[in-house]
Amino acid sequence: MQPPAGAHFLRKLFATPAAGSRQTGRVSDVPQNQQQPARFEIQVPDELREGAYANFLSVWHTQHDFTLDFAVTDQPVPVDPLEGGGVSVPCRVVSRIRIPATVAEDVLRALAQNVTDFENVVGRIRKPGEEAQRPAPE
Repeated sequence: MQPPAGAHFLRKLFATPAAGSRQTGRVSDVPQNQQQPARFEIQVPDELREGAYANFLSVWHTQHDFTLDFAVTDQPVPVDPLEGGGVSVPCRVVSRIRIPATVAEDVLRALAQNVTDFENVVGRIRKPGEEAQRPAPE
């Protein structure tokens, strides 16, 4: 399956084989100081093709990895004024993704590049309630 045109993916997630892992080919085929480029072929199982909608993201980390909890928010619920007031917004996690800490910066770069590409085609992304920028008067 080919990625959509203009898609930017993490290109070096696990491009270097782990120490002690097996790989095909002869040792003499590749000089020891050169890393061969890796081509990742993304295959999405049928049950995941639709994806999951999320309008909230919670990110947390341990010493070794980052966890991204993608969630859908529900209607806000008022909080008793004796308990601080305000509202509580229930969020139901639809997908939890764990990535190694060594990949976090690659994820940020890939997302930033995709946002830039999107805005170059569609226009600036605005959050609800932001006014559209009006052209300056001539």
